[in-house]
Amino acid sequence: MNKKVNKNQSPENKTNAANACFLTTATVKAQGLPDNCEPLELARFLRDDKMKSKNELSAVDLYYEIAPEIVSRCNDDEWNVLWRDHISKITTLVKLGEYDLAKDLYTYATASLVNRKITKYSDVQIVDRVYEYGLKGIGQKLLPYWARYGILKTALFVGLSYQSIRLRLVKRKFATVLKP
Repeated sequence: MNKKVNKNQSPENKTNAANACFLTTATVKAQGLPDNCEPLELARFLRDDKMKSKNELSAVDLYYEIAPEIVSRCNDDEWNVLWRDHISKITTLVKLGEYDLAKDLYTYATASLVNRKITKYSDVQIVDRVYEYGLKGIGQKLLPYWARYGILKTALFVGLSYQSIRLRLVKRKFATVLKP
């Protein structure tokens, strides 16, 4: 499936997207929790009040573009894993005031889903949009698609491997409160 990514959404659509927390909403629904549950409210707080840098705001914009496609390609079992491995821990970290670690864990979880769910070779427009964001579009007009795809998948593999190790080491400090 090759979904078109609209990076020039109308202001009304951006406002509607700004109220959405796509991945966390899908995750808490799979847990049987309501839309106003604590994990969802804390995820919105993290996004709205703690993500203020230019890079973070750019990441949120990309998230609004691609998250609906991730949601459409995941099932309840995958949302249950996201809950167990990430969202429950992010909720705890936000409650502890560990916002940077919570943001890093959410970014890692999202990037993992991007890598697994929406960067298939046939996802040309999504791959190009993620490439543009993650690799700042370096060589995007000069390189053939197969090369951009390979570079993006390699960058995702290396970046996710590094973040996995780094987050594992940082989370040790919180081992007693972040148990599954």
